[in-house]
Amino acid sequence: MKRILLILLFTIPVYLTSQMEGLTIFQYIFFSFMGIMLILMFYIMIDYLIKNVGNKNNQTRKGINNCIECGSLISGNHKVCSSCKSDKKKAPLKEPIKIKQQKIKSTIKKPDFLPDDLFNEKLFQEKIDKLKKERQPKEKEEIVNENGFNRKINNSQVSEFYMKNNKYHGTYTQYYPSGEKQVTMEFVDGEKYGKCIEFYKNGIVKYEVEMKNDKEEGKQIERYENGEISFETNYKNGLSEGIQKEFRKDGWVSSIEYHRNDKKITDLYGDNNKEIVLILLREIKKIMENGGTVDSVCYLGLLSSLGFDTNKLTNDRDLTLQTITSLLSKTEL
Repeated sequence: MKRILLILLFTIPVYLTSQMEGLTIFQYIFFSFMGIMLILMFYIMIDYLIKNVGNKNNQTRKGINNCIECGSLISGNHKVCSSCKSDKKKAPLKEPIKIKQQKIKSTIKKPDFLPDDLFNEKLFQEKIDKLKKERQPKEKEEIVNENGFNRKINNSQVSEFYMKNNKYHGTYTQYYPSGEKQVTMEFVDGEKYGKCIEFYKNGIVKYEVEMKNDKEEGKQIERYENGEISFETNYKNGLSEGIQKEFRKDGWVSSIEYHRNDKKITDLYGDNNKEIVLILLREIKKIMENGGTVDSVCYLGLLSSLGFDTNKLTNDRDLTLQTITSLLSKTEL
């Protein structure tokens, strides 16, 4: 039935076009084709509305069934589908039961920019608790003065010192909240003078430097928690001056530099800084002769700046020491 109706509808634009006078054969074909297309689109739209309007979520309307074979609607008065002649009907669907999902409220809202796999609620909570604790009002400062000796307690941290004319004078000692010594330094009339030492909780010296007139003067040494030296340099009037070395935890020298007026000398090529190159090589030689190990990055550039072909060097420690010794002897002649 649908096919017959569709054919009859297609004949309408063809007939109407034929009644128009003065058309060429191409105009006749064009207008007929456009008319057929319009009727076809209209037919498809009507068919879609019949099948879907009032049939939300693929549910059938009351008194109307869907054909299992083609999906067309079959009214209750008809026993077979008018499209495919099937008598298999799909019963109307019941309204689905909606279940409310309860959301578990989190104590912390995940930031939008952070991926789900990187969000650790426990870690974030610990960070927030730490910030809250840090922002709490600090304990009142308490100072006990006994015959010039002062004991100050500030936020569970204790420090002991002497005062003279309202200035630090003598030994100043600071302790960790757990009671271990943290810092000791000497003062003269309010200025740091003498050795300044910082300790790890286990008692190992973490940092030490000589002070003069409140400025670093002399050697500064820093250590790892196991006691091995991590950094060594020299100061003059508060500015780094001379050789500066960095160490790995296993004792290897990982970096060696020369500083002047608190600035690293980087241009080691040419005659202007040749003496600095020789100073660094002498230091490397001294370390190796005393049983130390120096990373090759420390001396390859120095040797290259003196014109030595570093490709000849191997990882042989004795050969490297022999090469540096020979090169230094030639340059010092």
